[in-house]
Amino acid sequence: MMNVTEAVRSRAACRAFLDRPVPAAVLRTLVETALRAPSGGNLQPWHVHVLTGAAKARLTASVMEAFQRTPAGEPDHDPQIYPEPLGEPYKTRRAVCGAMLYDALKIPREDKMGRIRQALKNYEFFGAPVGLIFTAPAGMVEGQAVDMGILMQTVMLLAREQGLDTCPQAIWRMWPKAIAAALGLGEGIHVLGGMSLGYADAASPVATLNIPRDGLDVLATFHSE
Repeated sequence: MMNVTEAVRSRAACRAFLDRPVPAAVLRTLVETALRAPSGGNLQPWHVHVLTGAAKARLTASVMEAFQRTPAGEPDHDPQIYPEPLGEPYKTRRAVCGAMLYDALKIPREDKMGRIRQALKNYEFFGAPVGLIFTAPAGMVEGQAVDMGILMQTVMLLAREQGLDTCPQAIWRMWPKAIAAALGLGEGIHVLGGMSLGYADAASPVATLNIPRDGLDVLATFHSE
């Protein structure tokens, strides 16, 4: 069983999965344990929708149908995923990440359709047998978004403990109505993100890209006086 450090160091956004199913008992225990994640005031402002089989296929179909109508996302979807304009060094970091992905797939910049086809794999959870959608009630604020991030990270680390891989996906925020229709969500429920979960296809060049990270001296400051 790997320790926490090993789970953190080996976690990477996986964009290629085997169709090998995740045992139901493993999946249930993983989510149940992750729900022990902390939240401010113990609000637990989250709901996790765990999708497999026909339910996952229904969600994919609903979002793909919406994509055909409005490829840029539903008109009233939640705020954009990134700030606009995106300044430095963040713009460069994102560009490097994207370049590494498409270089590994051998999809050149001028192949627009190839890049679109790859982007659409998001809505198939990159072939993963499990898709997760994370929702919260409307009216929650930035603090609860932080809580949701803690929950999602907890899921990802527990997945590594079980030999599973994941890919967190903010892109699902673009399709709240399509997701609501597929999952039967009521009014006042916001989609905060999604996640692919399963066994990585180690033969794929995008199973685990080694995306560079800035170092301690750039991203942390130690104050002692």
